[in-house]
Amino acid sequence: MGGPFYAHLCGQPVPNLTRAFEFRLGSIRTMQRRTQTWQVAIKNMEPAAAEMFLHHNLLAEAEALCPNVVNVEEGTRTEVPGDQANHQLAPALLVYDPQAFSYERLARVEAVVRGDSPNDVGLDIRRIENALAKIYAIRTGKRGDDSKRHPHIELDRRWLPRQPAAKSPTLAAAALCAWIEQLRTHDEGLLDWLLDRWLHDSEKEFGRIRVDADDDARWQQVPSTPTVALVKERKVFKRGPGSGRRDRVQRWRRIRCRDPAGSIIRRDVLAVRWVMTWTFALRAIAD
Repeated sequence: MGGPFYAHLCGQPVPNLTRAFEFRLGSIRTMQRRTQTWQVAIKNMEPAAAEMFLHHNLLAEAEALCPNVVNVEEGTRTEVPGDQANHQLAPALLVYDPQAFSYERLARVEAVVRGDSPNDVGLDIRRIENALAKIYAIRTGKRGDDSKRHPHIELDRRWLPRQPAAKSPTLAAAALCAWIEQLRTHDEGLLDWLLDRWLHDSEKEFGRIRVDADDDARWQQVPSTPTVALVKERKVFKRGPGSGRRDRVQRWRRIRCRDPAGSIIRRDVLAVRWVMTWTFALRAIAD
């Protein structure tokens, strides 16, 4: 019986496991995009933090695909006797800070608020919606102008930030999330100051933040990294001839994101606005 059965198996078509796995995740582009996003996110992390970040995100992906299998595997995992090194590393790998900012976390929260995913993030969605409404109620402050400072879209009577597109905008969003998380862990007060300045003093078109003469010292404390830079921009407003007044100079700081090669990502405006909006909303409900 063994010989005929083996011959039968040899005659069956052999599945392409690589393609099967790609289809299971959605597409090869999905795999590539997530890989690029995670590479940017861990670029400036310490090895232990990067390992923890990857472990959490990979586990989350596995749970989304096969929740029953993952839950059983995690629940039945046992320590190997005598393996002291693994015994010391295992607890650190499973540590997860729910307050940490990452592209994956913001995307999941957005999916819940938009109604595209069940509320499995453990947050009060109504409070998030109220925080977003407060953001989009802020006016530009220009005399005679009743328009809002922060552009948005409306979905089922809820105001939401426009989603960044795939490829470079997604890379920009991931880089900015990693930068914000570093700022949160090192100086939360500075992060809250930056969010407040962006909220009340950024412009509609490029999201540039107006710089006043009395906060130069504070701006000097905001760090730049290989993936996120605070670029200085200025514009001179000429006075009319014979006005007798000096030209007015307006200065801004603009958050710009870089790709892994170090080049400025040109399509980063929506990404910056998306990340800053969700970051402020989550920080607002955490108080």
